[in-house]
Amino acid sequence: MEPKAWKDLWNLLGQPVWGAHLPAYLLRDLQDIRIRRGRVSALTCSGRILFPCREGGIRDRPTASSVLYHENEMKELVCRLCLGSLYTHEDEMKNGFLILPGGHRAGICVECVSEEASVFSAERISSIVIRVTRDVPGCSRIIPEVMGESLLSGFLLCGRPASGKTTLLRDLIRSLSSGDQLRPLRVAVVDERREFSTLLEDPLCTAEIFSGYKKERGIVQAIRFLAPDVLVCDEIADEKEAEALIRAAGAGVGVIASLHAADFDDLSRRPVWESLRQANLFSAVGFLQGREAPGRLRVIQKTEGNHEVVWCSADSFGGMSGGAVSGRKVYASCAGT
Repeated sequence: MEPKAWKDLWNLLGQPVWGAHLPAYLLRDLQDIRIRRGRVSALTCSGRILFPCREGGIRDRPTASSVLYHENEMKELVCRLCLGSLYTHEDEMKNGFLILPGGHRAGICVECVSEEASVFSAERISSIVIRVTRDVPGCSRIIPEVMGESLLSGFLLCGRPASGKTTLLRDLIRSLSSGDQLRPLRVAVVDERREFSTLLEDPLCTAEIFSGYKKERGIVQAIRFLAPDVLVCDEIADEKEAEALIRAAGAGVGVIASLHAADFDDLSRRPVWESLRQANLFSAVGFLQGREAPGRLRVIQKTEGNHEVVWCSADSFGGMSGGAVSGRKVYASCAGT
């Protein structure tokens, strides 16, 4: 994370003493901040859990000096994260998250009294998990290299939670819209949770971004009014979203999306995958390395003729080697997995 990005986030947290002198390595690789009411807070750095101390410093185990947020401190923090207005963030909070300035996202753990009741009251929030957004410039370069124009036939990005799906898609959107590797493309982004909001501040990114739209509605709007070459959305969650993407592909739009799945066996167990597979929506599937290396591709599988070509990552940014094989099961024996 860039120093300014951390300073902005630190200011949003209320400039806590524990965050004033975090080591550079931790800021560079910080993935999330976990703040709990009346319980020890923690940081995740390259998959490792660390515990900040109240007066500064980091420990690898909770101690008597670890950071705790008490009820009033928690309420003040929630108010700051909502920029002083819980009401304006009501819908987000009810859905368990909060989008922060700079594209960071906070997951909200709250006591739910009933399905009908408002659940965004600060008094009932027990934990806040701030997922730190970051840029990894160039992390998507291998995708246009391997795919070429066939990228317009669809690409599905898969990975575990916190493996960097949004990070890679953000870089790919910049590349495709600016023509960094291929010709410049008309890119439409359906950004339901405003996780691509930082692209609106990038003068070289020419993508059109539907910010805060539900996927089904945003996809229909994009097809009707924007005439995109490529439509991008993050994390397909259910059949309704899958059906909307299938309609987009039927209109001649290339679809790029992501889905939670660690490997092909995991993907095949996802109920939504069957309808996507039958619709032949994606000509290739990419799998990320994991939360220890966010945004880094591990393998790409694509179909060419009667064969599947498996490209295995030789280094953190790609440099992939490939070979023609038959049958999906070769994925399990790929070098570099």
